[in-house]
Amino acid sequence: MHDVNDAGFFVSAFATCLLVILFTLLRRQRHKPQNRMFLLLTVDILLSAFFMMVRAFEGYHGNPSADSFVLIEKSRYLYFVTHTALAPLFCAYILMVIGAADRLNWPKRLALAAPFIVTELMVLTNPLHHFVYYVKPDGDHVRGMGEMFVYVAAAFYMAAGFLQLLIHWYAMTVKRRIAISYFVTLTVLGILIQLLFPNIRIELLAEAVGLAGLLLSVENEDDRIDATTEVYNRNALILDLDEIFRKGMKRYALCIRLRLREPYLLLEGVSASNALLEAVSDFLKENEVWYRIYRVTPNGFMILSMDEGLLEVVEKRMKEPFALGATEVRPEYRLVYAAVQEEMSSTGEVLLMGDAALPPVEEGLLVSGERLKILLRRAEAEEALHRGLQEHSFEVFYQPVHEGRGEKLYAAEALIRLHDSVLGELYPDEFIPVAEQNGIINEIGAFVVQEVCRFLQSGVPEKLGMHHINVNLSVVQCMQEDFVLKLKEIIGHYRIRPSMLNFEITESVAARDYAILERVIREFKENGFKFSMDDYGTGYSNMHSVFCLDFDVIKIDKSILWEAERSERGRIILENSVRMIRVLKKQILVEGVETRAQVELLKKLGVDYFQGYYYSRPVSRPDFVKLYQERSETENDG
Repeated sequence: MHDVNDAGFFVSAFATCLLVILFTLLRRQRHKPQNRMFLLLTVDILLSAFFMMVRAFEGYHGNPSADSFVLIEKSRYLYFVTHTALAPLFCAYILMVIGAADRLNWPKRLALAAPFIVTELMVLTNPLHHFVYYVKPDGDHVRGMGEMFVYVAAAFYMAAGFLQLLIHWYAMTVKRRIAISYFVTLTVLGILIQLLFPNIRIELLAEAVGLAGLLLSVENEDDRIDATTEVYNRNALILDLDEIFRKGMKRYALCIRLRLREPYLLLEGVSASNALLEAVSDFLKENEVWYRIYRVTPNGFMILSMDEGLLEVVEKRMKEPFALGATEVRPEYRLVYAAVQEEMSSTGEVLLMGDAALPPVEEGLLVSGERLKILLRRAEAEEALHRGLQEHSFEVFYQPVHEGRGEKLYAAEALIRLHDSVLGELYPDEFIPVAEQNGIINEIGAFVVQEVCRFLQSGVPEKLGMHHINVNLSVVQCMQEDFVLKLKEIIGHYRIRPSMLNFEITESVAARDYAILERVIREFKENGFKFSMDDYGTGYSNMHSVFCLDFDVIKIDKSILWEAERSERGRIILENSVRMIRVLKKQILVEGVETRAQVELLKKLGVDYFQGYYYSRPVSRPDFVKLYQERSETENDG
């Protein structure tokens, strides 16, 4: 029989487990399988401690009554039932913490559970065969052969847990290594002390204290939770992704990127945007047992799941409105979906699903498959842009512009190139849209203007007969309030005449941001700069808006010239475009000139300037100077 001192150990173990459970429930712990297994493990030790506590208190009376004896024996039996499950539960918990449980198929799981099933059945049926233990008439406990099987099974599960810890030791964070080692050490010490000193019933207390340590370190996730939505935060995502890639675990990632517009803020005050985030997160948390949710950006969620069917469920729900108080809102959103190990090879790539600039919404609300590759390429281009600024790997190329009549060199267009150390050669069509979205375009634009000014300051362009150099502008640059002032400072530094710079803006931008451009062009013209409209014929602009802007030159897109060679209809479009621009008293430049036949066609139409591969591809500054110096020498010799 146990004395009252034994009861003290059991009461302490019971109280510790009870506090652990209450603390876990009050904190509304996440419903991961790992969390549920931890709770089950704690309940198992709690019940074991309770049954031993009952035995100790009932046995304290020395000569217990018949009812007390029955209660003692039932408590002993229930203690065996619960405590036999401790080692298997601990092993299962370890497998979940280190992520090994996900890779076990059902046959392997059944094989691993077999020793527990056998021993637990032996304990449950012990009153029928007394193979595990039996009790003498005087109340003494006598071990049977079956109890040895219980200990062997427990040793097996502890050894399996240890082995998996060793295998995945370096795949775990330091915090988890320390916490699990702490629990294991306390448990083993408790067992050894009780084995060597049977009168010191410390085993259950050691296990309970070890669980408390796991709660404070492994299970405590306060630093991983987003305060607003109560889902995991970005830091938790990074740590979990690192673990997923270290262990080769298969997951599906789905990023929901919300676009919160001003009307949302006006629905019920400034908290409406948070209300929408909470409404979306509440929907996602409905099935949180099957996946993990993270708030990866202020307006975006990431979901990691083992079930690829998640996409269909989320797509269907996001098409429906969300209730914000008495108002229903249909949020603007985009979805980015990928198989983690197959399509994403690193934590950084998965994070790009929430961070990278997305393709235009016209291409669809879902980004996956081939478009996902485009997204990753855009992200690589963004990294290349940052490297380009750090490594000074941008270079300005020049393509000549020739007069229409004498075909002499008249000007050149400055075109930026990026010689990236990782991706190789990158062209403006790829990296300029990315630069516009992340703001790097301002630095790139300033670099181009400075390089052009250095070239003009050298005096070489003027000696070659060039009147100016064309520089492309982005609408992002134009939207800067002090943009013209900054340009004046740059050319003032190099002492360049403003008329030596001719800025180009595309037709589509001119149509979309007419009001802004009207002000910008007016400022440019007032300060002596020239201005051209690029890519005429490719946009869908209002003709009145485009031609009311004070452009010096209208640059007809190459597609119109090429179509004029292929069809009568194309020729009519080209002729009418030239005639209309002439009526508006603008100069005309046609790009894409590649053959002598095209040159002759444009001459007949009276086009002012030609640009294209017929004269030269875009080349570096040294090659450009060399090319036209050699041509000048050839002409002089002739």
